[in-house]
Amino acid sequence: MDHFNSFIANAGLLEVSFLGDQFTWCNNQAGPKRIWLRLDRLLTNLSGSLAFPNMKLVHKPRILSDHCPLVASFQVPTKLPRSFKFFRQWIQDDDFSSIISRSWASDTEGPPLVKLHKNLMRCKSVFSKLQEQKKDAIHNQILETSLQIQHLEVKLQAESNNDSLSELINAQQLLTSLLTKEEGMLLDKARVKLLAEGDCNTAYFHACIKERRNQMHLNFALPDGSHSDDRDILGPMAVEHFSQILTSDLTSRFLYPLGFEENSRLTSNLLDFIPRLVMNHHNDFLCQPPEWNEIWTAIKNLNPDSAPGPDGFSGHFYVAAIDYIKDDLQSAVIDFFSGGSLPKSVASTTIWGYFSKALNLATCWDMPSLFANWLEKINLSTYFGMVTTSIAALSLWNIWSSRNSAIFAGSSMSWTCIKNQVMKGIQDFSATFNPKSQGSFLNQLRLKSLNIIQIPIDVRHGTWIKWQVPALGTLKLNTDGSSINNACTGGGVVRDHSGEIIMAFSSSFGTGNSAEAEAKAMHLGLRLCTERGLSISSIELDSFLIINCFNAQWDPPWAIEYILRDCKNLITPTVSISHIYREGNGLADRLAAHGHTCQGIAIFDRDSLPSTCFTAYQADLLGQPQYRPP
Repeated sequence: MDHFNSFIANAGLLEVSFLGDQFTWCNNQAGPKRIWLRLDRLLTNLSGSLAFPNMKLVHKPRILSDHCPLVASFQVPTKLPRSFKFFRQWIQDDDFSSIISRSWASDTEGPPLVKLHKNLMRCKSVFSKLQEQKKDAIHNQILETSLQIQHLEVKLQAESNNDSLSELINAQQLLTSLLTKEEGMLLDKARVKLLAEGDCNTAYFHACIKERRNQMHLNFALPDGSHSDDRDILGPMAVEHFSQILTSDLTSRFLYPLGFEENSRLTSNLLDFIPRLVMNHHNDFLCQPPEWNEIWTAIKNLNPDSAPGPDGFSGHFYVAAIDYIKDDLQSAVIDFFSGGSLPKSVASTTIWGYFSKALNLATCWDMPSLFANWLEKINLSTYFGMVTTSIAALSLWNIWSSRNSAIFAGSSMSWTCIKNQVMKGIQDFSATFNPKSQGSFLNQLRLKSLNIIQIPIDVRHGTWIKWQVPALGTLKLNTDGSSINNACTGGGVVRDHSGEIIMAFSSSFGTGNSAEAEAKAMHLGLRLCTERGLSISSIELDSFLIINCFNAQWDPPWAIEYILRDCKNLITPTVSISHIYREGNGLADRLAAHGHTCQGIAIFDRDSLPSTCFTAYQADLLGQPQYRPP
């Protein structure tokens, strides 16, 4: 068995993971003589595991044989379309100049960075089509030219003449040109292959990082003349040194201005004793937009063989096309240094684009917005929901932070430390947001199995709201407004002491905000009551803004000031206006929502009430309360 295991290791074979029972063989004996073993395995080499990364082995149940059937499943990974890459041989193409000039000849609107990006995208589209047309042309031309050279050499050996020699020289020059183009393409593809293989080719970069760490390694001379790099020794010495400078009596003559006593304390700003080397004219020079000579120098210094940016264009392209793109490129650079906005199409990266498409993520380009949008996605209804929606982000953040510490600070990555940081983040979220419910008993057991201590929740009870009928012999008007995508509508209803509908209405008011919708809905209701001779005794709305402005407690916005003034002229001083929560104003709310489907004003009675409003009407008629959460 040892020889067999050594053979597997020397051959570089890997065992494929399996699903099902852990044993594959049984001797089918009874009692203590029964033996179970795992004799059957599936091995593959490194190329096989890379070609089929999702390879699985399933152990099926045994039926008649002493061995269980083994079923291997191979799932070929999905090939995604390759991203665009600019190949250097396109510069020698006869159509290169015409492609650039046509792409830049089109009129493009927008900021300078957007214009530059759109022109580059037009070039990208044309070059992609050109690559599809000519991807096999160079290879076929090389084969044809090679055969032609062989034929001409045989012909020249049979009969020596100047015409055959001239044809041979021309064919050799053509082959050299084609091989040069192919070499440029292969060099570009080699760079793409390096990116595709990922960590398999990163040993050099890891070696560079280790070398940089060695250069940054600190070795200090101690007061006794010896040297040490022990952190336990150097740490307290550094703390003592800076503590003496910043908090203790000054003992260094360098820090004393003339006239200070050596035993005195520093009474002025320490920065006053540091000479100023960067003057105002230096700052002005640094803040100036770059000139074209600086931009052109930076472009020429681009490594043409380095990996291209997310747009796929390398340094070769910018140098070769500079005569066409100079003006747009200079405007884009100056706009960027002048504080211009960075469009999403320019700031995007290929890797992040893959993640965002795979996970259906919305991209945010400033950290405060990103943080706020992520917090909005946390489910705060239950403690378990908060954990499940935040644990992924907390884990990624702490893994990233720990990885940076390992690379740049030389510390070791510890999964235990990362897990503790994630748990601390969950506890901080719980203390900050205080979820309203513990969730189901099963979810509480799941949290307990993760050793997550749930903070006791402050249980708050909601209230029950219902619409109150008016006094005997009086009428009440309820109105509400709605504004969706700046479309302003409203609705209302007049009911008697029994809750029966006297009149209901819905209307569209054009464009406006929610305050205008509320004010116009109340004004329309009062005007319809006046036209029909209905004398109302009370008005109810769910807008504190309209009520306080109507009662002169707040200054009304100018857009609704004239509307509220006309409302006061339509009622008598005995009419009261009061607030009702939205849950109790359900019928008016449904009528306002129905206004988005109306053209102008629609009047209803009980029998013609819209179907979307009938449930709310029945609830108010029966005195059924509606729950209002805390």
